[in-house]
Amino acid sequence: MNLHSLSKKALIEKINELSTQLEEKKSINKLEQTEGLFQIECLNLIQAYDLDIDNIMHVLWQIDVDTEEITWSDKIFTVYNYSKKQLNTIDKWSKIIHPDDLKGIHKALELASSSAKVRSIEFRIFLPNGVIRHLSCAILAIFNKNGETIKYIGSNKNITKEKKTPEETSILNNSLLKHKKNTTDYLNAVQTTIVLLDEKGILKMINKAGCELFEYHREEMIDKDYVSNFIPKEEREKTRMTFEQAIKGNLNSVGYFENMILCRDGRKKKIAWKSSYLRDEKGRINACISSGEDITKRSIKDLHMNLLKEFTEKVNKSKNINEVLFDVIKSVCEYTNWPLGHAYLPDNKNDKNLIPSNIWNINSKENFNELINTTVQTEFLIGKGLPGLAWEEQESVLAKNFQVKGGFKRKQAAENCGLIGAFAIPIILHNKIAIILEFFYKKEETVDTNLLDEFINNIQEQLEALEDRERFQNQLNIAKVQAEKANQAKSTFLANMSHEIRTPLNVILGHAQILGKDKNITKEQKSSIVSINKSGQHLLGLVNDILNMEKIETGKMQLVNNSFNLTSFLVELVELFQYETYKKKLIINLKENGTFPTLIKGDQNKIRQILINLISNAIKFTKRGEVSIIPTIKKDTIYITVSDTGYGIPTDKLERIFESFEQTDIGMLKGGTGLGLSISRKLARLMDGDIAVKSELDKGANFVFSFPYKEAEEIRIIKNRNYSQVINIEDTSTVYKILIIDDIEENCKLLKEFLESIGFKTRIVAHGQETISVFKEWQPHLILMEITLSILSGLVSTKAIRKLESRKKVKIIGISASALDEERVIFLRNGANSFIKKPFELSELLDEIKACIKVEYVMEGSEITITSDLTSQVSNLKSSKKSAFRKAIIEGDIELLESLTHSIRKTNENLSKTLEKHTASYELDILKELFN
Repeated sequence: MNLHSLSKKALIEKINELSTQLEEKKSINKLEQTEGLFQIECLNLIQAYDLDIDNIMHVLWQIDVDTEEITWSDKIFTVYNYSKKQLNTIDKWSKIIHPDDLKGIHKALELASSSAKVRSIEFRIFLPNGVIRHLSCAILAIFNKNGETIKYIGSNKNITKEKKTPEETSILNNSLLKHKKNTTDYLNAVQTTIVLLDEKGILKMINKAGCELFEYHREEMIDKDYVSNFIPKEEREKTRMTFEQAIKGNLNSVGYFENMILCRDGRKKKIAWKSSYLRDEKGRINACISSGEDITKRSIKDLHMNLLKEFTEKVNKSKNINEVLFDVIKSVCEYTNWPLGHAYLPDNKNDKNLIPSNIWNINSKENFNELINTTVQTEFLIGKGLPGLAWEEQESVLAKNFQVKGGFKRKQAAENCGLIGAFAIPIILHNKIAIILEFFYKKEETVDTNLLDEFINNIQEQLEALEDRERFQNQLNIAKVQAEKANQAKSTFLANMSHEIRTPLNVILGHAQILGKDKNITKEQKSSIVSINKSGQHLLGLVNDILNMEKIETGKMQLVNNSFNLTSFLVELVELFQYETYKKKLIINLKENGTFPTLIKGDQNKIRQILINLISNAIKFTKRGEVSIIPTIKKDTIYITVSDTGYGIPTDKLERIFESFEQTDIGMLKGGTGLGLSISRKLARLMDGDIAVKSELDKGANFVFSFPYKEAEEIRIIKNRNYSQVINIEDTSTVYKILIIDDIEENCKLLKEFLESIGFKTRIVAHGQETISVFKEWQPHLILMEITLSILSGLVSTKAIRKLESRKKVKIIGISASALDEERVIFLRNGANSFIKKPFELSELLDEIKACIKVEYVMEGSEITITSDLTSQVSNLKSSKKSAFRKAIIEGDIELLESLTHSIRKTNENLSKTLEKHTASYELDILKELFN
């Protein structure tokens, strides 16, 4: 039987037929087996009627006689304007039924219980707003095997329209017409375009402003498919997909987007839309209403023209192709708000290969080191990956979620940096690909890639229009060659420079540490060892400064925030320079301006480095008068002014002094590298701060260092450190074997002498070729592997050892004097357990050995806990006394330290004994910690 073809009369007859069958089955005691089937059949019939008779909405319900609970179908709100929960009991339902109709409903229920037949009744309910609604009701009783009523099932439909009098209908229609006219008048008065689309994308409403925008009459647009008729062909698929996602509820409840529309005469306009989505009683989106604004002639075109104008001026003035490329990338990043841009150049030696250049535009507030390093190490071929595909197709390519033909090898690195997509644009000069630009983005932007292509095309025209075309091409060729060599040359230089300086420093400082442990040397010899350490550390500091400059330039410098007291910090800085200002007969002042938090959070080391540089310069360039440090605080920013009464700076040099290796004439006479201010400003900007300067010749200078801060919680214990010395291995019954692999004899001797003095057994291998054979024969517990071996590198040797083992039993510690941080990552990925960089403290090496082979040491010396109480005792010393202590510690003057320690015995015996103990043991690092 086709249920969907039943009339209302046939439906009732069918239910009665089922009721008769049920009565018959009662008589043969099969009710339990058939009752469920009967109930389902009835519900199916009512549901069929509900769906197919004149599209009138019905609600199904079921009453449990014992609990008096009512279960409703999903259409309850359509008929009752109440939720299921609001009418889930007979008592709640009765309260909304018209009092005059309650008896009739009770009677219908009684009749339904008297036989298995459907009973019909009409009644009235009160809606939540007080309006009366007329309902018709079909009721059927369900019995148990004893013939007792256990449930009622039924169906309600809204028949209010049929019950209204002609007068009521007329009043309602007039009200609706009036409401519709008022709404239409309001929408037509609004100057903004307003459109309404149903769930199928059919245009159901548009106001007067919208008709004028599209240049159609309203009758020509209503009931038309919006995308097919009013969106340009090239944007239809994208627009329809966006609309379908919105209807499915996959977009925000209020969405903003831009697209092109198609007018009657074929012209296109760019519209900015703001959309809201309408929902039915079940919460499903069934319409979209949008307001639109014509932005065709607005800011985007103006921005393009301004960027193009600025770029043209820069190109005409530029003498360097790298500057031109950087300005292109920077302009695109500014327009799109993309955080990262980069340039690739074709390889002159291989016409199928791209070379990543060293030209990057990086958002200074973000860290993209992993992606940059991965890019440098990735091979880019024509047709492969994003830049290769843009090169092959000679047109821009967008890679959403890094999905692109040929694959995106750097996807993981990019996603680790928080990026979600990339875009590549080729720059074609004289019908040949000259450059590929690549950009990355963090969130979906409403960027018109067509306009971006247009912008790049304009740039190409400007480049080709340069008068000195031959000069430009020559510079482009030079830039290509430089790009091909830049990364390798730069890496090689840094690695070689670092290695050549750090390697001998490692030997010098290592032997100084070993000699410092000797209890038989004289005080004079120990003082000399302290001087060697001091000079070595100073040289290492200079090397690190140069490498830090490189890290800042490439965005690899990291912030390390900690909590500290700013007031105490500045007082200690001033005290540090009191001796120097005393010698020059200058006054140094700390002038606090305002109240500061007890503790702030920031990168204390970088703040110290910046202020030391600014104060040192102020003292250096001041012949008489004073140097002042003036901190102030405004909202969440701290400003520290370093003011002097010195020579001053010429106006034309005020900004140039922040450039690398740039100095004033006075600065050249005074000496220095010209890197200090450049590094300081870059560090300040890394912290989202800055350094500004005001100065006049012969009137001194004011440098203002600003940085944001956050308040920090007070910390009772400042630092715990162990300064004990290792004298032996605890477990002397086990022979721990360490294989030393290094092709520099001095390094081998240093490590052998030190490790064997503690109790390790060692063997030395001069180069990687011997490593495998010695390893097989001797089976060491641990290998100290120099990475940069002249024959068979440490990396290759490590890989070979790991291939020989079924399990990684032997532990390998990589050692390198290179400046390249990526070496550590590569070495650890290829089998090493740990990594340390030269020059290293011997205690650091012992810590790594302990972590690898779980050896324990016999310690000698003292352990110190630097607490707030101990630092408080130091801070209570007179400023002149603290300054004298610091000078003696920095210069390693043991005699002066002994004299100063003795001089405070009467006033603070406990502190005197503590300082005397560490002075006698030449533990200057502890004293440095105490005096900050």
